[in-house]
Amino acid sequence: MKKNLPLLFLFSLISICTIAQKSLEGLWVGTITDGIGSTSGYKFEMIIEIEDKTIKGRSFVHISPDEIIEMELSGRMYEDRSIYMRDIQFIPTAGKEVPPPFNRKYQFAYDRSIWKSTLEGYWQEVRGDTFNPKRQRGKIILKKVGNSKA
Repeated sequence: MKKNLPLLFLFSLISICTIAQKSLEGLWVGTITDGIGSTSGYKFEMIIEIEDKTIKGRSFVHISPDEIIEMELSGRMYEDRSIYMRDIQFIPTAGKEVPPPFNRKYQFAYDRSIWKSTLEGYWQEVRGDTFNPKRQRGKIILKKVGNSKA
């Protein structure tokens, strides 16, 4: 029995660490750039919930303190923890009834950790002529800051 005690302790420790890892669901905050090579951008927030195998959520792009573009999102996570999401619908707010000029699709790499989970990836404009050099693209870097479920 004493020989198995270190092994039992190791498995217990692994189980506790796995449970402590942050989930994908919750509030993510970071930056969205307006170009692939750009180093500056806008504040970007995303709230994520998981229903069955579908990821749903909302994104908020803070253009200015008075202008926020809110979109409904949908997507999925793959076995390698890569995530694909796309804008589904513009959510109008009081005084801002004009939708953004285009919708986006997103590709993220999900790096979950006990201390600092991150979503890093790219967005691109959804349009019929995919290879048009004027298609808008950029980077997104997000950090997990809150859980959606208590």
